[in-house]
Amino acid sequence: MAAPPYSCDRIAPMAFYESHPDFQPPTDPEIRIWRYMSLAALLDILKTESLWFTVARAFDDKWEGMLPDQNRANWSPALTPGYENMRRWNAVSCWCMGD
Repeated sequence: MAAPPYSCDRIAPMAFYESHPDFQPPTDPEIRIWRYMSLAALLDILKTESLWFTVARAFDDKWEGMLPDQNRANWSPALTPGYENMRRWNAVSCWCMGD
């Protein structure tokens, strides 16, 4: 499978988890987490034991990967340059939780 544009092939795979008070884990540890994908994508996940993250700038929607304005309203002005580069550096892998 060829890498899509904006590939981050120089970044080593990482496995980590750090809890954060703003992101609570589901109360039901058996809840289903899912997404629609091709069979080839599923087989790649199983083979590589890793997930694919797409850089937000690769999306057609210019707002994909950005934070809502109400979140930005509470930020310090010092964070603005980082906000302007969010689509350049943020990578996403979207999944659904529940049935």
